[in-house]
Amino acid sequence: GFVVLVDESGELAFPVARDNKGNNVIEPQDQVSRTIIYRVMQKKHYILTTSAVDDMHFENAESVNMLNLNSVLCVPLISMGIVIGVIYLENRIIKHLFDVKHAEPLTYLAGHAAVCIHNMMLAEKLNAAQGNLIQDLSDSDDYAKEAAEAINRAMEEERTRLLYGFIQDTSHQFRTPLTNIKTSVHLLSRKIDMEVAGNYLDRISVQV
Repeated sequence: GFVVLVDESGELAFPVARDNKGNNVIEPQDQVSRTIIYRVMQKKHYILTTSAVDDMHFENAESVNMLNLNSVLCVPLISMGIVIGVIYLENRIIKHLFDVKHAEPLTYLAGHAAVCIHNMMLAEKLNAAQGNLIQDLSDSDDYAKEAAEAINRAMEEERTRLLYGFIQDTSHQFRTPLTNIKTSVHLLSRKIDMEVAGNYLDRISVQV
C-alpha cells in the first residue's frame, strides 16, 4: 500500500510505502504503476482491476508487466477539486482481491484524508511565509515585533479551528451511517433465524 502525493511540477512523492507486513518499501517509486496512478489523477476516479497484467486497458503499460501486477485498487486524493495524489493498493500474487465493496469506503476515506493532507500542505506553505514575514517585521522595530506576534497568535488560532472542524465533521460523517448499520443489525437479529445468520450479524456488529 502507498500514499502518493504529486507536487506542482508533477513529480511523485511517497510519504507512505508499506509491504504486507507493514515494513517500509525500498525505492517505492519503482514499485508502482505510474500509468495507473496518472490515469486515476487525470480521470479523478478510482481504478479497480482484478488482474492488471491481463487487463486490456494496461496491456501496453511497461510497469504493469514488469511488476507482474494482479489486483490493483487506486483511488484519488481530491481536495477542493484538486487532485493532490492517490492511495494505491496492490497484490501481485492474488487475482480478484479487490471489488467495488472495497473501492467505495476507500474513496470515502480518501476524500477526508485529502482534506487533511491538503490543509497540512497549505499550513506548511503558510508557516514558511509567516516565518519570512515575522523575520522581516522583526528586523524593523518593536512595534513591528508586536504586530508579528499578533499575526502568529491569530494564525495558530485559525489552524486550531480548522483542525477541530475537520475532526467534528469526520466524526459525524462516520457516526451516522454506523449507527444506522448497528440499528439494522439489532432489528435483523430479532426477525431472522439466528442459527443461519448469527455469525454474520455478530461479524457485522464487531466491525461496526
